[in-house]
Amino acid sequence: MNEFILSLNGKKSLLEFKSDTKVVFNGEELNFEIFELVNNVYFLRIEEKLYKFTCTHIKNENIVLYSNNEKYEFTALTRLQDKAKELLSQKKDYHHLLEIKAPMPGMILKIKKQIGDEINQGEPVLILEAMKMENEIRSPGKGILKQIFVREGNTVEKGTILFSIQN
Repeated sequence: MNEFILSLNGKKSLLEFKSDTKVVFNGEELNFEIFELVNNVYFLRIEEKLYKFTCTHIKNENIVLYSNNEKYEFTALTRLQDKAKELLSQKKDYHHLLEIKAPMPGMILKIKKQIGDEINQGEPVLILEAMKMENEIRSPGKGILKQIFVREGNTVEKGTILFSIQN
C-alpha cells in the first residue's frame, strides 16, 4: 500500500493508492485514471470529472502543477518522511563542545588564536612541533574557541586536550 501526505498551503491530506485505478483521499475512496497527453501535460479523471494539468517541476518531494491558469505547489511525502521532517523541525539547536586532542607527542610552538575567537572549519589554531616538524592543528568545525589548555613552550603527550570549541 502506497500512502502519501500531501501538503498544499499548509494543509495536509492523506492519499493512499489501493490499486492502479483506486485511491483513498482523506478517507474517501475514489476511482481515478491518469495519462500523459504530451510532454508534461496530463489528464486526470477522478470519478466522472476530468482535469487537465501541466507538471512543470518535480524535485525530490516538491511538485508544481498548473491547471486552469492556477498554480499549485505542494509536497508529497511518505508517512515516514513526513514524521521525520516534523521531528527535525522541532529539533532544538544544541551547542556541542568539541575537545581537540594532540594527535602526537610534541611541543606547542605557537598559539594562533585567542579564547573567544570565532573559528572556521580547517582554520589553524596552534602549531605543534613533533620530530622537528611543525604541524598546524586545525579546527575540525566552525565555532567559538572556548578554552585553551596549553601554553607556548608546553610539551604534550598524544591525547592531551589542546583546546575546545563550542559550535
